[in-house]
Parts: sequence; C-alpha cells; structure tokens
Amino acid sequence: MTTCIVVLGGDRPDQRVRSYLPIEATVIAADSGVDHALHLGLGIDLAVGDFDSVSLAGLAHLQHEHVSTERYSVDKDASDGELALGAACDSGATDITVVCGGGVDRLDHLLVTAMMLTAPYLAGVAVTAWIGSAHVAVVRAGTPAHWSATRGEIVTVLAVNGAANGVSTNGLQWHLEDEDLQPGSSRGLSNIATSQRCSVSVRDGVLLVIRPDIVTA
Repeated sequence: MTTCIVVLGGDRPDQRVRSYLPIEATVIAADSGVDHALHLGLGIDLAVGDFDSVSLAGLAHLQHEHVSTERYSVDKDASDGELALGAACDSGATDITVVCGGGVDRLDHLLVTAMMLTAPYLAGVAVTAWIGSAHVAVVRAGTPAHWSATRGEIVTVLAVNGAANGVSTNGLQWHLEDEDLQPGSSRGLSNIATSQRCSVSVRDGVLLVIRPDIVTA
C-alpha cells in the first residue's frame, strides 16, 4: 500500500492532527499547503499549484531542499487542491490523507474540499481527511469505515453524489441496517458512538462519515 498525505492551502491546519498522520508517507503540498506542511513538521516530496499564495519563505524552502514542483498557470480550471489529489492518484497512492484548516471564511472552498474527496477517479483509493479538528472518511461499496471511538463522540453520516443504498452501522446509538440515505437529508446527522468499536458501510453509493472535533493530542 502506498500512502500519501496531501496538505492543502487556505486556513492553517490544526497543529494537533500531526500525531494522527501516517508516519511513512509521501507528502504533496498544494500551493500554501507548503507553509502548512512545514508548520506541521512534514517533509515535502512534491509541491503542486500556481504558487500565488505560498510565502516567500515557503518558496525558498522548496528551492533550498530541491523539492520537485509542478507549476500551473493561475488561469486554470482546477483548484490547487484538486491538482494535488490528482498528483497523489497518479503516483499510485492507494491511501490518501488530506489535511487542511476548518475555517469557514470561504464556505465555497470548504464545501469543494469535502466534495473533492468523493471524486470518481478516487474510487479505488482509501480517502480520509483532517479538516480542522474533524476527521472525515469516504465510504464506498466494499470499503467500510472502521474506527476506535470514544463513547459519546458525535458521528455524522451523509450521502453524497446521489442516494446511498444499503447503509449499515455498528456501535452507534441510532442503528441503521441496510437502509437508504438520500443526499440533502439530515437523517444521518449527529449520531452518537455507544461502543469503542464503530463501523459504517454502504452497499451502493458514497458516504462521508464525519467525526467533528475529536482531536485530543
């Protein structure tokens, strides 16, 4: 399995997520994600983007450390984050962890980031993210989410990109057993972990499993 961490630009990530990240991983930084990766103490293997928001110190680091870069025009059809995810996929990554801040000054950016995780070209990749202090997992058919939970933690399950059919959960207060969730529905909002072992699966469709504010390190 090839593991990749993709650090996005925008708001600075929560420093505490550092201890939750994979130890052995290729690190790809998108534009000012270069600064955020350095803030987290991550070595950068590849920098991607138009580099219109990275700091001068970040650019100097890339040059000094001879970090590989993929530079794009500011006038482009994809965000730097999407380009970085594409680069991770092109590298053969089978496990991708995205890291970014959770601020809502740019709600459009935050929503796009969440939706990018569910892109069809990532269907064969295990995709998770740390958005601020929240953990997000993409669940597809055949790739359920399993995790060690703290009893009482909040878990939200959302259908995206269409209906999610055959949703089943374990270890949550409001149990689902082979049920359907519709996009735009709040039915999966604010469930509660009642066990130390939890899981969510789906027979057909795509889910985002969100565990808000679980960082304790």
